[in-house]
Amino acid sequence: MDLLKTLLTTIVINSILVMLPVSAETYQAGEYTITLEMDAQQGRTYRGCDHRRNCLYLTHGTAWREQGYRGFSWENKSYTYSISWQEGTTQPMYLKVFNPQGRLILNRVMSEQ
Repeated sequence: MDLLKTLLTTIVINSILVMLPVSAETYQAGEYTITLEMDAQQGRTYRGCDHRRNCLYLTHGTAWREQGYRGFSWENKSYTYSISWQEGTTQPMYLKVFNPQGRLILNRVMSEQ
């Protein structure tokens, strides 16, 4: 039953996101500049750039919601990039990166630019 609830929640969130206007949101997350967008063809996109302008562009982010938290995740070469926040609070968003074994290797607070 929990799996069904999670799947239905994901479908609803993705349906709402498709209706959102295309706009870019840019954040600072430690030494990284993160730009999030919604694109009609590529879905929720993520561009992360370091101070040397080395950038990673990911498409088709997956929306999720779990235990009072929500966010978006992207996969790249078995690494997971996740943006998350706690619902109903003024707590900041976080950028988290997990290695292929699921270990957290990066955890940065995001602030709007």
